[in-house]
Amino acid sequence: MEFKKKYQAYEKTLSELQEEYTNAERQAIIGETNLTNLCHQRDKLVEECEALTGVSIDKVDDIITAKEGELDNLMAKLSLIDISDPITPQKLDAIKAVVAEFSTVAAE
Repeated sequence: MEFKKKYQAYEKTLSELQEEYTNAERQAIIGETNLTNLCHQRDKLVEECEALTGVSIDKVDDIITAKEGELDNLMAKLSLIDISDPITPQKLDAIKAVVAEFSTVAAE
């Protein structure tokens, strides 16, 4: 009897371990598939970003920083123009100058 109980306990343990192994194997396959899909998505996004910016992905941060600086500069210039009072020809000329500068910067 003792042998039969030990055998059943070992059999149960072995069955549980096989089930855990099967589940772990499934999870590994799912993980590998997810990793592959994410790598493909990343590569596609990098290609789209490079196509959009026209430069290597490594230089995009520099471009964003430069564009932020240009935008901050333009916003600072616009904020200097007081539009709370009536618009005068001088204010209109100042706004046109900023717009012209913005148009030049945007075209670059």
